[in-house]
Amino acid sequence: MPPRPPLPDAGSQPSPTDGPTKGSTHVRTARRRPHRPDSTATHRTGRRGRTRPGGDPGPDCPWYQGAPPSNLNPYSSTDYAVGSAPIRVGPYGSCTAVSTKPSGTAITVNCYITNSYGNTWSYIRGSGWVYDGNLRNGGSTHPCRF
Repeated sequence: MPPRPPLPDAGSQPSPTDGPTKGSTHVRTARRRPHRPDSTATHRTGRRGRTRPGGDPGPDCPWYQGAPPSNLNPYSSTDYAVGSAPIRVGPYGSCTAVSTKPSGTAITVNCYITNSYGNTWSYIRGSGWVYDGNLRNGGSTHPCRF
């Protein structure tokens, strides 16, 4: 008969990779990334964003999905620029800015996404993406559908 594996110590805790066991209250939770401003992004995905009228997405722009389709995102609301608000080809600070809206300018936003850094960006149909921190009311309340 093969030897039995040793029993764990009575005070041992399940590891984060262990699944819940019967009668266990252990719940596996996702680790949150610390906030990192997009302007300090140093990673590269090896994929370049799609170009759009107005220019190249930039060598460090990880966005490649293009614009959210208008038929899936029929919403619009008006928000206002706080300070100068750059409009970019993708929802990352490393993506190329195609224009800038001056402070107080009304901006019609359609939907938003949360990028890989946990920052929300609103889409401006026909123009690009604006960081919600640059908008007085925090941008769109409708998540983008692709």
